[in-house]
Amino acid sequence: MRDTAAGIEIDAVTKLYGSVRAVDGVSLSVPPGSLVSLLGPSGSGKTTLLRLVGGFETPEAGSIHIAGRDVTPLAPQKRPTATVFQSYALFPSMSVGENVAYGLDAKLPKAERQRRVQESLARVDMAVLGERPVAALSGGQQQRVALARALAVEPDVLLFDEPLSNLDAELRVQTRAEIRALQQRLGITALYVTHDQEEALALSDQIAVLRTGQLVATGTPEALYAQPPTAYVASFLGGANVVRGPLAERLGGRPLADEQALAVRPEDLAPETDSASGVPATLLARQYLGREAEWVVEADGVRLVLRVAPDLAPPEALRLAARRSTVVLDDLSQNPTPSPE
Repeated sequence: MRDTAAGIEIDAVTKLYGSVRAVDGVSLSVPPGSLVSLLGPSGSGKTTLLRLVGGFETPEAGSIHIAGRDVTPLAPQKRPTATVFQSYALFPSMSVGENVAYGLDAKLPKAERQRRVQESLARVDMAVLGERPVAALSGGQQQRVALARALAVEPDVLLFDEPLSNLDAELRVQTRAEIRALQQRLGITALYVTHDQEEALALSDQIAVLRTGQLVATGTPEALYAQPPTAYVASFLGGANVVRGPLAERLGGRPLADEQALAVRPEDLAPETDSASGVPATLLARQYLGREAEWVVEADGVRLVLRVAPDLAPPEALRLAARRSTVVLDDLSQNPTPSPE
């Protein structure tokens, strides 16, 4: 039986590849029963951190505890974890049921193995497909089989390594909702790697933002989106316009210190109808996106992105106003050496 009170404690973990710090002194708590996303671009260390929790990598420093137990020295098969890989790692020559049973202990009685397989397939709505060859399944169905296989071992913690990256856009949205609903229904602790900001916002109880091996921010999706602590987090999570100097002060209507910048979301930067106010701008490009349109403009030599109503016509004399803005710490001047995933 799995431990429903199993949380993860990552304490000052460091992983080196030669002279590169792929994970650099990261500490992170994952509360029991929650889903925490590791979010960051390629090279941020998110996959390496997940592999450290799963036991596929060994840290040079630090420790990892699951349900209060130090699992740092344990091999993957000795940890109360199961991983859903990006590639699914299924065996095409096997049936759905055989793939789900593959990770189970060979010493389990046959009846118990069958029970776990059927129960796991039922949880992902695949119970009637146990005899079907994996090669005959769609990409979405294969993703469900990989999830069922992870559930069959009854882990305390589920680890997801970008499991939706091979699916088309519509199926990604559907499948991420299914994963979230299943995780909440089972109350299982989950650590989820993604580079997709929308995916992290939709799935997570908390988001941990990584950059070049370091943890730079943690918080709820709502808190990180509304009040990002740094310019990097503001621009990476939600694509905020980050501006500095006189333009930032004009848009924000307030003075800023040297270490501060202004973050304005594209949906919060709007054309100003009053010609006597706002910041003059030049329209550079427009893109129709269906429910909205995206404008690229230039103000004071700075390119900015707006999202507006799709049928809005640009005024002859374009001026901009920020409906909402956030003051953030200006960290974009930093340019550390990228690390491998």
